[in-house]
Amino acid sequence: TELECTLVFCRRIQSDGSREILLGEKKKGFGFGKCIAFGGKVEINESIEQAAIRELEEECGLKARSLRNLGYLSMKMKALSKIYKVHVFETWEFDGEAVESDEMKPHWYGENSIPYERMWPDNLHWFPYVLHQKRFVAR
Repeated sequence: TELECTLVFCRRIQSDGSREILLGEKKKGFGFGKCIAFGGKVEINESIEQAAIRELEEECGLKARSLRNLGYLSMKMKALSKIYKVHVFETWEFDGEAVESDEMKPHWYGENSIPYERMWPDNLHWFPYVLHQKRFVAR
């Protein structure tokens, strides 16, 4: 089974010029306790961008005004017999404040304090591209 999915990384610049990225701690289900981006499955009759905006709002209350496509991940989960086709976006333009949901607890991290030890191991390979705003494809 193949599933189209999205991930959205919200970014901001603090008054001192430092950059931050929003990650969420997964509160239940697959990936419990991991720090990840906000996102999920694309629904029927929904564009990839619409899904990304919807999932971000559902999981942390932020409404993206724009999205920039950064990359694409293809992940084969043998244990689940699924292939995840993940479209990765970033946004610097959003409305609202990040709030905790049933699924995720959001937290802003400085670019020099990313909790890699709490992320999926494969993130070490592609997440630096996100931080440096470089396009990528990972399999």
